[in-house]
Amino acid sequence: MKAGITLKLFLAILAAAAVAAAAMGLATHWSFQSGFLGYLSQVDSQRLDALSTALADEYRRAGGWDSVRGDYSRLREIVATSAQLTQRFTLVDANRTLVVGNPETSGAAERPIVVGDRVVGYLARAPLRRLSTAAEEAFQQ
Repeated sequence: MKAGITLKLFLAILAAAAVAAAAMGLATHWSFQSGFLGYLSQVDSQRLDALSTALADEYRRAGGWDSVRGDYSRLREIVATSAQLTQRFTLVDANRTLVVGNPETSGAAERPIVVGDRVVGYLARAPLRRLSTAAEEAFQQ
């Protein structure tokens, strides 16, 4: 049986519509994911500001970084926020010497830690590159 012009035209339009629908779906997925990651980064940035304040208070109280140096458990006590944030940040002193965290901070967002008009350290947060919690992934789905 030979396919007529009507069937060929129908199949061509159907194929074009399928390709357009798939392209729209991929574009929507990419747009949502990048927008959602941007939103999560913004929320993380607000947490970073709060953490910077908490660390300034700790520096003031302890008179230096010795109470935190190399001790994630002490840092988590000070922060009292999610472990997810503490796993992605680095604390360095005013001379940029590592206090606690990952020594590799390329591409990280930084916040100065200021005590009495003096910068006593910097808090660096590694950028969010993918969703990391089940709740975030469930929301995306």
